[in-house]
Amino acid sequence: MMLRRFSSFAFVATLVIVASAHIGSPNVLFDGVAGPYPVRVIVRPPEVVPGLAEVITRVDATDVERVSIRPVFWRAGAAGAPAGDDLRQVAGQTRVYSGHLWLMSYGAYSVYVTVTGPRGSGTAIVPVSSFATGRLPLSPALGAILVVLGGLLVAGIVTIIHAATGESLVPPGEVMDASRSRRAKRATLIFAPLLALAIFGGAKWWGSEDAGYRRFMYGSPAADAW
Repeated sequence: MMLRRFSSFAFVATLVIVASAHIGSPNVLFDGVAGPYPVRVIVRPPEVVPGLAEVITRVDATDVERVSIRPVFWRAGAAGAPAGDDLRQVAGQTRVYSGHLWLMSYGAYSVYVTVTGPRGSGTAIVPVSSFATGRLPLSPALGAILVVLGGLLVAGIVTIIHAATGESLVPPGEVMDASRSRRAKRATLIFAPLLALAIFGGAKWWGSEDAGYRRFMYGSPAADAW
């Protein structure tokens, strides 16, 4: 009786641990075969898209010569996919290989895992959904540096416009007169609002891109407890 209760408890505990390991996880697990070779593939998609996905492959064989991976986007197909990359053997592991590949777009991918050895070559196709799960923050220090560099860039553009419409038109050996000076100031005053408008438009574009990224970013579905 005690043994039966312990076995039931162990089964439930194991089920909870295994289930909780995958709930809400974006990782993809695949068990299958690549030709004559049994494989287990784990794909860890990137947090942001475009980004690098990590691929870990375990081949239950000791005669493997090469393991390669290839990302195939649904719209491009295998004909439009890039060439495959070879996985490297994990240090201290004889059957485990790892590597990275780029996921460049949102949508459905197929990761082609090809295993080659004396018994032949085979490919396992692992379906992967490419979507963003996070948003990389901008550190305050980097933000401050970008603001300073942006201010210097704006000041440099204004200085170039002033010099191009004033001092650059003065013949060698002559001094810029009052009329040329007024013309240079007038051109600078005309250009300054255009530059401000361009900066404002760039900020609006950046905000629109960020909003679009947020719309495609995956979030856990809301759940109500009853």
